[in-house]
Amino acid sequence: MFQIGHQLRAIGLGTELPSPPQEFGSVSRAVIDYPASGGFVTLVATWDGTASIYTYLGGATMGVGTIPRVVEASRHLLSAIKMHIDEFPIGNDDGFPGEGMVRFHVLDSNIGHVVDLSSSFDYNNIPHPLGPVMAATLEFAAAVTAEGDAMSKAGQESAPPSRRPRRFRRRT
Repeated sequence: MFQIGHQLRAIGLGTELPSPPQEFGSVSRAVIDYPASGGFVTLVATWDGTASIYTYLGGATMGVGTIPRVVEASRHLLSAIKMHIDEFPIGNDDGFPGEGMVRFHVLDSNIGHVVDLSSSFDYNNIPHPLGPVMAATLEFAAAVTAEGDAMSKAGQESAPPSRRPRRFRRRT
């Protein structure tokens, strides 16, 4: 499953997208890695509504990018990044963050930006230039997770395959 997570993450980091609408400036995608027990979780948000979460311990949620709550959260995240793009140094380090860090990979006009932020910093109560981006990231992660869980619970087997979320779990 670790290999599948890497492959899906590589697609998120490298897939070509058409230019985003003006509301996003030139920010077309964010790939966010953060540590989880024994591995990483990767969030992917794109201007076209594509939204995914990959875990490297055996899980993924994909295909929820047509749900209005997820699309809104994805767009809010990319808009927050656009407003703070100057805080994202230019770089193309596709690696994972160090311990205790969250890594943001942002594609802006085909220019990569990478920034590592502390996962333990209190972004809600202590001013930080990227506090609004971190808040939007948490909102996006919550929306993708909740909608993926809800659709899986509701048994979306009757939905057309293109509208069904795909959830993968590691077998134990």
